[in-house]
Amino acid sequence: MTDSSRRGPAPGPLAGVGKDARIAVRRLLHDRGFTATALLTLALATGATTAVFTLVNAVLLKPLAYRDADRLVRIYDVQSEYGRASVSVPEAQDWAARSHSFSGLALLTSTNKNLNGADETTRVSVQRISAGAFRVLGLPPLIGREFTEDEDRAGGPGVVMLGERFWRAHFAGRPEVVGTSIRLDGRDHLVVGIAREQPHWGGDSDAWVPLQIDPATSPRGNHFLMVVGRLAPGVGVAAAQKELSAVAADVGRELADTSPHGVFLVPWADELLGEARG
Repeated sequence: MTDSSRRGPAPGPLAGVGKDARIAVRRLLHDRGFTATALLTLALATGATTAVFTLVNAVLLKPLAYRDADRLVRIYDVQSEYGRASVSVPEAQDWAARSHSFSGLALLTSTNKNLNGADETTRVSVQRISAGAFRVLGLPPLIGREFTEDEDRAGGPGVVMLGERFWRAHFAGRPEVVGTSIRLDGRDHLVVGIAREQPHWGGDSDAWVPLQIDPATSPRGNHFLMVVGRLAPGVGVAAAQKELSAVAADVGRELADTSPHGVFLVPWADELLGEARG
């Protein structure tokens, strides 16, 4: 019998794994401070990786909720002393009446209201929004309808759309909520629809109500509106920017404004995702 036959088969490539594992475990148990630090570092790295993937998935991989989102732009008023600013009612009216670059403008402003329940009052975030704005955004209601022109007039009826997340959380996603009434700031509001969730927008709200603005009480110096426009077919951002800038310049000359205002357009996707992309 040869020496090689007496020694038996050669050890396989995994023969030392068990021994190495036992040695590693003994060392980790011996130096518990190092072990705790290593485990904490691993946990933090895993959590950070998960968080980054969640953000990337929500912001960059998940599509925007709006139909043809690349046709939407945020429109800013530009003031020499403040830079980009919100918009006044007369400015929005000028843009709608004097330009041909948009198929529609959505006007919004945020506020808070008290939802008066039977046993408690809840503070809710609310967006006041112009009639037809969800159509402009390309965001049809999940259930029901959006506001009519008559409901959006000054002194119009109390109507409300619930935000999808709020509806699911506080009304258990029951469709029969549409057609009932809730009380906001002590006033009854008929629920006419459920607004779809807008996960990319920080302005997505618990509830939506009509603007109901009286232009006579909203002077040009009162800047509080967010304006989102849908570009007309065949019109690009640059062309719309040029036209609205000309409109603003014409209005400034007509009003002999000593501090004329400008206009700046930002693609809606860039408005929503710009910082998060970085």
